[in-house]
Amino acid sequence: MGKATVAFCLLALCAVALAQEMWVTEMKFSAVSPTGSEDDMFTSTQAVAFNYNTGETKSWPSQDDFKFYYPSSECSEDCMDECSEDCEEADEPCAADKCDKQCADKCRDPTVGLKTLFRTGTADETEAGKMMGEVSDMSMASTLKCSGTDGYDCADASASNTGATYMNTNVRGTTFVPVASDTAGFKNFAFTSFDGKDKPSAVYLSQLSTILDDHDMALNGPDGPMMSKEVDVKGINGIVAPGKPANTPWCSVLIPESKTAMTRDVGAGSELFTTNTDLAWIQQYYGEQASDIASLSPYMWGYNVEMRVEDYEGMVGVFKRYGMGRLHWTSVSCAPDMMTCVGSGNGIVVAYVASDKMDLSKGRLFFGMWDGDSLEFKEFVTKYMVEGESSDTATLTCPYGQDCAAAMGSEISEDMVMAKAQDSSFGFSDMFEVGAAPADGVCADGFSFVKMSAGLVPADECLKVKAEMDTQEGRSIIARLETYRMAAMMGAAVNIEMVSGVVSSIDDDWKDGDDREEGLWFWSFKMITSELDKGEAFDENMCGCVYRSTRGSFKEADVDAGELLWDGDDLEMATLSSWMPKKFEKVTCGMADNAGVCDDDLVAYPMDISWSQYHNTLFIGEYMGGHDNARVWAFETPYNRDAEAAPSNGELKAIAIAPKGASAQGLMWHQNLVYNALSYLTVSFGMPRPMATGAMMSDKAGYQTYLGP
Repeated sequence: MGKATVAFCLLALCAVALAQEMWVTEMKFSAVSPTGSEDDMFTSTQAVAFNYNTGETKSWPSQDDFKFYYPSSECSEDCMDECSEDCEEADEPCAADKCDKQCADKCRDPTVGLKTLFRTGTADETEAGKMMGEVSDMSMASTLKCSGTDGYDCADASASNTGATYMNTNVRGTTFVPVASDTAGFKNFAFTSFDGKDKPSAVYLSQLSTILDDHDMALNGPDGPMMSKEVDVKGINGIVAPGKPANTPWCSVLIPESKTAMTRDVGAGSELFTTNTDLAWIQQYYGEQASDIASLSPYMWGYNVEMRVEDYEGMVGVFKRYGMGRLHWTSVSCAPDMMTCVGSGNGIVVAYVASDKMDLSKGRLFFGMWDGDSLEFKEFVTKYMVEGESSDTATLTCPYGQDCAAAMGSEISEDMVMAKAQDSSFGFSDMFEVGAAPADGVCADGFSFVKMSAGLVPADECLKVKAEMDTQEGRSIIARLETYRMAAMMGAAVNIEMVSGVVSSIDDDWKDGDDREEGLWFWSFKMITSELDKGEAFDENMCGCVYRSTRGSFKEADVDAGELLWDGDDLEMATLSSWMPKKFEKVTCGMADNAGVCDDDLVAYPMDISWSQYHNTLFIGEYMGGHDNARVWAFETPYNRDAEAAPSNGELKAIAIAPKGASAQGLMWHQNLVYNALSYLTVSFGMPRPMATGAMMSDKAGYQTYLGP
């Protein structure tokens, strides 16, 4: 990282302290109304800046008042009235369904109530005229080409597309990272991920302008010469299916890879693509470095990628966070303690607690186990055990004969994991011994059952860790490379399926070190299948639900130099994290009729979620297919005003509608965007495609839009 220092921020209330003159900024408010309606005013009285390099604080000039407006909900009604009047005045009567069709098209257009930041395929705002969504090879000098069978990403699936420039239209999300300088003022940068699933993927960095008179946003506005550019990811061997980018509380961006390779009975180099055909595009990505393909390992992808703006000109630092584990990640979010991150993938929930604040390169990894409707977390590799209950009889023991004074547990360096992940001579058979196929979920003695997981574990299996890897270090490495398998072998809950999003709520006054129970995690489940049968909270619902979970603490005996610490006859306990998800409760759910059709007035296939603390509002975006057009919802809650309020207390209202065939995804609430103190909600629409219920929108571009200010 060099001399650059990443500093504290709260959602988008800050900038990054990148050098001596770079400052963090946070808005302070004199009045906050919690309902989020058009009449609510949030008055900023002072912007307080803090330099993490020098420790100085100072006040920036006060900002203007601002409002957040929901888009008009009367589009359809007004349109129908106008259309009916036009029909009455026409010489010939209108067709019976003319107004229905006309208003459906108008009121479902992505520009109604939303403003477009960019669309894929535009070239006037990017470096060297490259179009937004193009994917470069490893050299960054050439773009990837269509094979003729790439479907909507290459206009049409036909041989005539062979050699045409590939275009990724799945805009997965955009999030902002503001920076500030004493000498140069403010800049707002935007990270955008393009998720290809089984197609080439990319991340772009743009400079954002919000200084226009009408407070609209634009890429690469009048105050900055930088053009949008593709982030160079060759240092991490490319990025596979980057998911929704999420801001960390220290002003970096965490992007989960939502696709990874199968590893059992899979060779290295080009052989890995024989099984993992959906990753075959990586061979084209290597381009002129094709000779390097021979050294590829299937363990190179499936991690969280952290990106940071490291100077005022937009230089990006890219880090693959191997220590957080390898999965088909569906979501990840970091808590305000700046150490705890929670994510999901392949039906499991994991928590990662960094050893140091704002540094994900080293930490401890946990998996969730059900206890009724609550999750309890267990560490993949036990650091130490305490036997006995009093100071006279208690002893400290460490597994595998490890000296407790030097016990590492699963706190393993990222470099150690990366070395194994990139070693094409190291693989599945070096970590596991495979037993006979399970009979009704039962394995032979000494072996543990692993339930199949689509795209990762093709069939149920029985495994045990090989003797040479059955050490603290060995198991810690396996937990990162084969996270799902190791969790399943240890009894993790593997039926937490269809989790699409997770985000934490943050108190205005939450301070580092607080052990209070305030603060929640929110979770979106695209659907609740019969597999997830954990009492009343998880009854089957094929239209999906949004949940909240309380948070709890993970505590362990305090140890110094291999010795237990005592407070009289009581063990001293150290709190590793107070942001572990606990009890799950329903917030809002969809409902299907007898024909399996989801109710229009309720959520359906909830996907990405984002929390606005000042509005006490949870924003919910839908995956395509639950409704004819996916929607964006606002669920206004009383939580921060009424601690005893039931989880489902609140008002749900639709605030935006996606183009037909597109998901409403990548939702990110940006509170008090630096410089103009306005707030925005970004919404992405990717991969518009045909559905049985009607034609898709006329073009196949992906859109990045926003609501606000």
